[in-house]
Amino acid sequence: MESKARQLEALLKDMAGVLVAFSGGVDSSVLLATAHEALGERAVAATGMSASFPAHDLEFARTISAKLGVRWIIVDSGELEDQRYKENPPNRCYFCKKSLFSRLIERALQKQSAGFVAMLSFRVPDSSWAERIINRVRVITFAESLGGVESLITYPVRQTHGDIPVEIREKFGVTDDLLRLSVGIEHVSDLIGDLEQAMET
Repeated sequence: MESKARQLEALLKDMAGVLVAFSGGVDSSVLLATAHEALGERAVAATGMSASFPAHDLEFARTISAKLGVRWIIVDSGELEDQRYKENPPNRCYFCKKSLFSRLIERALQKQSAGFVAMLSFRVPDSSWAERIINRVRVITFAESLGGVESLITYPVRQTHGDIPVEIREKFGVTDDLLRLSVGIEHVSDLIGDLEQAMET
């Protein structure tokens, strides 16, 4: 058990910060306490609030957070806006947690990011333009998704959709003049400048 606790603390120490979905239960309390030990002020507790969450549980979560010395925030969990949750199926907790986690992710992104990433699809005059751009970009990487944070440009007919018959590809708009850009964390002016120089004739 001690080795697992050390592994958890080591994992948390590598993070810039964490937002812990905190119910006040044993599991999330252990995670929150360990995160606070590893990260100090960079660990924050977040408890979802809705009509389905008892007020005394909310107060208990607040009390535990205060005793641990952790900053505590309340997030509207929003599950009552989901018709699937309101139908009260056996897996209703899945929809509740999905709603809460999506809102926590949005909250974390707003706190630590200047904006959101985006995937853009655009067309160029013909395939020679596409080849020129993918061969000349310098800041943007010509590659399929690497699971990182850098900006990537892909040429679907050669990469992601290369094995699909042409007639099927084109039926769905994947033609040889289509490029896709996954926007990462680089500064917008650097990305625009890179595309401009790559498109110069």
